[in-house]
Amino acid sequence: ITIINDIIDELEQDFLLQLNSTDSAVVLSPQSATVSIMDDDVSTISLQQANYSITEETNASLLVCIIINAPVQFTVTATIITSDITATAGADYDNINRTIVFPAMSDTR
Repeated sequence: ITIINDIIDELEQDFLLQLNSTDSAVVLSPQSATVSIMDDDVSTISLQQANYSITEETNASLLVCIIINAPVQFTVTATIITSDITATAGADYDNINRTIVFPAMSDTR
């Protein structure tokens, strides 16, 4: 039985293996087995870039792209937060603490 490798991060997958007789042989127990395929793919998420610059002006907003490295069979969530370095939340930028949801099989958010 050949297991097909893919690049999708997925949950454990199972299939049933059964032994059946087509002649007069008696099939003894166990005549079936569950085979579990353990996934070896790992998903990672990251910001698209390490540094951003934006000019302070009326209604300026920063678009940030978050990337997941490979399609994932299930929903992935991450939290994006801001914290002060030399700029001050509320005075220089709007503080955020948001949950980002990557639906199954998506790659950017």
